[in-house]
Amino acid sequence: MNIWILIVGISLVMLLIFSTWKYILSKNKLLTISDELKFFKKEKEYYEEAMLLLSPDYTIVYANQSAKNLFSLNDENEIIGVGKNIQLEIKQEFVCLKT
Repeated sequence: MNIWILIVGISLVMLLIFSTWKYILSKNKLLTISDELKFFKKEKEYYEEAMLLLSPDYTIVYANQSAKNLFSLNDENEIIGVGKNIQLEIKQEFVCLKT
């Protein structure tokens, strides 16, 4: 009976150590990705050209200040007011501006 308690106890400690190790690894990876995203956003903000980063379903994930001005986007990348007379047309082969 005591041997089973010992085996279960050791198993639980091993499971706790493994779970903690995985948690620390995933947290470090998340922090690294977050830092890279902050750097990307900071660097891309300085470009004079309008830059948009789109998700696979063509929603705007990131827009620099030039793109926000061009397409009349707010901080959440949504069109404010009536917007300008420029629309973004997305095709499989390329991206073009339509006036």
